Amino acid sequence: SMMDAFWADGWRHFGERFFRDMFSVVGNRLRLVVPLRIDVTACGLSDSQRRTIRKNHDVQVVIGDAYIDEEKRSLFERHRQRFRENIPDSLRDFLSPVPSLLPCIAHECCVYEAGRLAAVSFFDVGLHSCSSVYAMFDPDAARRSLGVFTLLHEIRYTQETGRRYLYLGYGHREQSHYDYKKQFAATEFYNWQGEWLPLEHLPAWDIPPHFLESIDVSLLRALPGDG
Repeated sequence: SMMDAFWADGWRHFGERFFRDMFSVVGNRLRLVVPLRIDVTACGLSDSQRRTIRKNHDVQVVIGDAYIDEEKRSLFERHRQRFRENIPDSLRDFLSPVPSLLPCIAHECCVYEAGRLAAVSFFDVGLHSCSSVYAMFDPDAARRSLGVFTLLHEIRYTQETGRRYLYLGYGHREQSHYDYKKQFAATEFYNWQGEWLPLEHLPAWDIPPHFLESIDVSLLRALPGDG
């Protein structure tokens, strides 16, 4: 129940570190962070998501307690090569030494293609909700859209266990590589004022986009303290 309360107030965690970010830096510019969640009781599948499920009819999906082993570390090393900035160092950036228990219960969704691990997503389990932590996939299997596929299984798990919300982590108001999170029905966003609103209301922010674009991030980095 404590995790439910944290997620509902825009908090996230990587490993045992909790944080709440209203802004992030992309391409040396500030971007407005948008916490997202899905009301799984009202979530249906789009045509594109149904196609993703169909083209992965031949894989095996296993959901169980989250843990790190050499197979997942190897997959992570292949996955991280996709990034050009904000490149993670290791799975320990996202998961605690005992990810299934600390700081809360966490599961993993493993996808096997012909017996080979092709994708893994990790997600926390609260009392009334779940929360996606991190997902990775083999770049050679990119055609399968496995990031979306594992997220669809997280939605299914949340539904089948009687929970209401799946928290998707952070997106941006502006266009970004997190936009795939905005493609699910019944998605809501947090307005940083204690309210979760339908995603279609997202443009109604008090901070205009041109204000964010005008901020020189290098000046902020020059300030004393943590920034």
